[in-house]
Amino acid sequence: MLILGGMKFNIIKRLFFIIALFPFLGGCTVTPYTTTDDISRIEERDIADMGNNNITSDEMRDEINNNRIEMLEEIEGIRSSIKRMEKRIEEIEGRKGGEVEERKVDKVGALQPEVPTLFMPNMMDKNEKNEKEAKKVKKAKKANKVLTTNLDSSKMDPNKLYQLAYNDFKLKEYDNAIKRFREFLGYYKESDLADNALYWIGESYYAKGDYKVALSEFKKVIDEYPNGNKSPDALFKYGMSFYELNDQDSALRELRRVIKLYPDSEIIGMVRKKIEMIEGNKNKD
Repeated sequence: MLILGGMKFNIIKRLFFIIALFPFLGGCTVTPYTTTDDISRIEERDIADMGNNNITSDEMRDEINNNRIEMLEEIEGIRSSIKRMEKRIEEIEGRKGGEVEERKVDKVGALQPEVPTLFMPNMMDKNEKNEKEAKKVKKAKKANKVLTTNLDSSKMDPNKLYQLAYNDFKLKEYDNAIKRFREFLGYYKESDLADNALYWIGESYYAKGDYKVALSEFKKVIDEYPNGNKSPDALFKYGMSFYELNDQDSALRELRRVIKLYPDSEIIGMVRKKIEMIEGNKNKD
């Protein structure tokens, strides 16, 4: 019986050795890997060690059965303990995860004041553009104030007179711009800026919504300065004036002429887009 008792002790000792490993499994999912098959293999090794002992097989079988029942009960208790341990580990990990999420939220909250600068570039660009436009207007007004002091257009340098008229256009003072560009053309018809002056007269009428007069002015640029630097732009706005007057066929005709006559012009991309827009409108109709 002492030998059987020793066998039981050996089995229990092995089980407790297995349980002792659990603390080193922290953070991992614990899986009960001690089964009745494992117990049977342990028992077989202990029975083999008893080969030369004088114990009857019936006594040994009874003792083993008793030990098996006791061990199964102990294993069941161990399994319950393991489940409690797993649950405890999950709770601890859950709390840690919650702390991490709270830290993340705190960091995101700390960034909130920076959101406008980080995630609203369009608004910044728009504000910056408005500021630049305001500076241009202020500069144009200051320049015009200087230029118009003791103004005598007939004696003014042509570049200064042209700049004065152009500043009026930028300030959206279109009537003044038209007047001064005409004065410039009256005094400096042969200037290299003559086609530009005529073009901006057309743009001034276009901006005012007087598209019929704009048509006439843009056509002058096309006819009088066919090789001038403003000819592609004038032909483009000539076509767009027809569009504004609801003459889409004439508009398409003139815009296609821009592509044909000035294929390398910087405005070709814009012209193509306008053609696509007008053709799309026509298809809807």
